[in-house]
Amino acid sequence: MSRISFISGFSGPTRQLMENSSNMQKTMEKISTGKKILKPSDSPAELTRLFSFHNETARLDQYQRNINSAKSELEASEATLGQVNDLLQSVRELAIQSANDTLTADDRRLVADEINERLEELVDLSNTRFADKFLFGGAETQSLDKLVSTTRDDQGRIVDTQYNGDINAKTKAIGDNQHIASNLLVNQIFQANNRQVAGGFQFDPETDLEIPMSETGLAKTKGNFLINDTRIYYDTETDSIVDLAQQINDRQLQVEAVFVDADGREFTPEQATTIDPENISGNLRFALQSRRPQEFYIRDFDRRPDNGETIDGLLHELEILGENGSQPELKERQNYPLTLHENSSTEGQNMFDVLIDLRDSLLGNPPPDVENTQEGIQQAIEDLRLGLDNIMVHRSIGGARLNRLETAANRVEDRELSTKELISKLEDTNFAEAISEYERQRIVQEASLRLTSNIMHLSLVNFL
Repeated sequence: MSRISFISGFSGPTRQLMENSSNMQKTMEKISTGKKILKPSDSPAELTRLFSFHNETARLDQYQRNINSAKSELEASEATLGQVNDLLQSVRELAIQSANDTLTADDRRLVADEINERLEELVDLSNTRFADKFLFGGAETQSLDKLVSTTRDDQGRIVDTQYNGDINAKTKAIGDNQHIASNLLVNQIFQANNRQVAGGFQFDPETDLEIPMSETGLAKTKGNFLINDTRIYYDTETDSIVDLAQQINDRQLQVEAVFVDADGREFTPEQATTIDPENISGNLRFALQSRRPQEFYIRDFDRRPDNGETIDGLLHELEILGENGSQPELKERQNYPLTLHENSSTEGQNMFDVLIDLRDSLLGNPPPDVENTQEGIQQAIEDLRLGLDNIMVHRSIGGARLNRLETAANRVEDRELSTKELISKLEDTNFAEAISEYERQRIVQEASLRLTSNIMHLSLVNFL
């Protein structure tokens, strides 16, 4: 017959009482803190799920902040574009009034002064800031003093403007793998009509279009250039000028390549190679033009032919970009645009140019390509109409983005609510169950105390 020592008989019940007391304390902590999991060892599997859900809510919170920020920026853009629209509409009305032949030179001078004030106001609106950043600038504008700077004559009047920002929209994440541009750009919204830059280098439409570019008088090299931020590669020993144009057009950029004859008529690469040369006036020039009213930017890079000598890039050789247009490969972004070649020709105006030309036409100094004041005014009226149409297009774009943000906000809110419900189920104490469990544990503890006291006949046990 085995014997149980006094110590063994005493320590067993004592451990049980201490374990019951510890369980009661844990249950009380869950009730007081409102949390089911007090330390990792309580439930490692559920804790892992909790970390995942908390990361999800943090990500959703960031999406919501991004959505709110983008909405505020787009709403500010809409308000400012509304002012721009009203300004341009008033300028167009002034232009229509000034087209009346009964106005004297003094009358038109007064209108010109008014146009000049509106021009200053338009520049100010283009430089609008929001949250200490340029509203209509690109992604990197913090270091700029002016987004749109001006050149003035000796009378202080604006004679030219320069966009100093970059061409990249500010994008924000508004969902998993979902981004939205939160701003509109000056080089797009303030453009009156499509922009075109044609080089001065000429190609014979009968012989030069489908042979390697190196056989047309261009250097034998490989290289690349940028249209906006898209890199275009070429090899002049194998690629024809039509191949180059087709490669650009196949990329579906905001810029397309065309050919321009001596009369300024445009031809697609396919038209240039299939049309009867008799229907083409003179030689053809390679040109880049925007698909809709907006400014675009191009950058060329130096090339090294087989002899190791560094030469200017292809766009310089095509006489599109000038001396400062071809550069070594750059590691850091620089502001656009670069200098155009003196033999290049351009088409398309921004709204600043339109107001400058209108003002000068009213003062009796129409642009060189305009015969007289009346023609200059009529041209401005048409360009203002196109500019207003373009403003309306971008206001519609902004409105569509706001609608998308509203949908995204609702989606994020729904996901956040469901995720927080899952977190609550895993993390939060069910008070009814916890209180019931605590009462059960208390009853067990009291019964254990009475039983142990009866068995051990030790009154001190009641105080454990």
